[in-house]
Amino acid sequence: MPRAAAAADDDDQPACADFFTGPIHAAQPAGHLETLFDVQTYVTRGTATSNSTIIFLTDDFGLNLVNNKLLADQYASRTGLRVLVPNLLPNGGLSLSTIGLSERLAASVQWYNVFGHARRAWTALKIIVILAAFSFRVRRTFPCVLSYARAVRASLPLGSKLGIAGFCLGGHWSSRLCAEHATERGGSHLVGAHFTAHPSGVDPDELARVAERFRVPQSLALGDRDDGLPIAQAHELETNLRAVYRDSPDRLEVRIYDGCGRGFALRADPQANENQGADLALEQAVAWFRRWLV
Repeated sequence: MPRAAAAADDDDQPACADFFTGPIHAAQPAGHLETLFDVQTYVTRGTATSNSTIIFLTDDFGLNLVNNKLLADQYASRTGLRVLVPNLLPNGGLSLSTIGLSERLAASVQWYNVFGHARRAWTALKIIVILAAFSFRVRRTFPCVLSYARAVRASLPLGSKLGIAGFCLGGHWSSRLCAEHATERGGSHLVGAHFTAHPSGVDPDELARVAERFRVPQSLALGDRDDGLPIAQAHELETNLRAVYRDSPDRLEVRIYDGCGRGFALRADPQANENQGADLALEQAVAWFRRWLV
């Protein structure tokens, strides 16, 4: 399934536009909500004795999408670590109604169906308005993300490490965190290990510059059908990162999954080919965090 494998101040990132499709899972999350560092946080715990912690930065739907909580549960149970999913998006993230709107927009309409075309146009306008408003609200959220990550890092016992997992918009933020110090005054690096799947707003050159600062162990899961990160750009990103990690190749892992598009690691359909990609991306993340955090 994987095709390839091997060991900015402005946060104005667009929402994932037409990528809001895929099933909403029906299982019940195992964790609970509590307030940590003044932020509502979904907390789920494993059984390992390690005090290292993973911060899970969601896609645009945030805690509104149960899939995020369920995947965080999988990270916790399979790594044994505590996993924190902070509610840092406005209103908990995009409304789930956006998924229905996107599916309606994607539905085929006969050329002679005037009402159907008008309905699609109205649906497209509603989506544009929703995404524009969301993008405006989240454009200055990164300082809150950084403050939360530093607070979590400062709370960990000596010798413990902080892992970051990011998806879509969260992947953009998680990548930026890899260039940050543990405190405002500087000192050691904030992040001990990083995993991201289908990150948004990727500039291959910028991401390489960010990675170069601390060369944090990074693992990336990308899809070859991701319209938000076209395959040519994904290969460019991999090439740039390999140049950064040329002296420590074991600290970098890039896998590109065949037949997988935006959001495959979070909203894979059990009846579709992407489900295998989601399972493999989960295994990839778990193995990476167990290697560098446990």
